Parts: sequence; structure tokens; C-alpha cells
Amino acid sequence: MRKRWRIKRGDYASAPAQRAAFRELLSSNGLQAKAPVCELVFGELMTNAMKYGTEPMYVDVQIAPDSLRIKVDDSGGCFDLGQAMRKPPDQEGGRGLHIVKAIATKLTVERTPRFNCEVTAVLKL
Repeated sequence: MRKRWRIKRGDYASAPAQRAAFRELLSSNGLQAKAPVCELVFGELMTNAMKYGTEPMYVDVQIAPDSLRIKVDDSGGCFDLGQAMRKPPDQEGGRGLHIVKAIATKLTVERTPRFNCEVTAVLKL
């Protein structure tokens, strides 16, 4: 199962509806018990893109039998995940990535030809 949302920079008002659609996607796939943790990762990555990204931007969710992949594609500048992880988790800015890294099985940031930056979190189901 796969779902994709287009997001806009600074459009925080749309975030609750997108989170609700994400919860519905999880529920329709029998993943209600995993929803709070998965939604936390989804929300952190989506709002980071809304805050720092450049349009066009998309959040792509793919549900497999044993994993959930949340990928954010962004046309703006990419960032160095290792450098971002060196910031203390209690410092303003970057806390969300520490949370995502702690929850996700895998977190990557890559430059891609199609969208300049691709942030992917994989969660084990």
C-alpha cells in the first residue's frame, strides 16, 4: 500500500488533516496499535519539510508486510544527517531528527537527481 501527499512550505494549517489521513491509512491496513509511534515520525518529517524545505515537496508512505517507509522529497538544499545528529537533543532545532532516529530502524538523507533531498525513515512493524 502506498500513499503520497504534496506539502507546501509553511502550510502548518494543513498538517492536522494530513496526519488524520495518515492515521486512516494505518487504520485501513490494520495498524491502529502502531499509529501513535508512526504518526510521530510522519509528523516530525513532514513539519521539518514545511519549515526548511523548498517546493515541490512530497511525503510518500509505503506499507510493506514488515515495515513502514516514510520518505520526504524536497527540491531545496539537502543537509548532512551526521552533522545534524551532533547537535545535543535538548538544543532548539534538530530534536525531531533525534526522535525519528531513536524510533526508526533506518534513517537516511540523500541527494537525488529528481528532488534535491530525500529523507527516509523505515520503521519495523
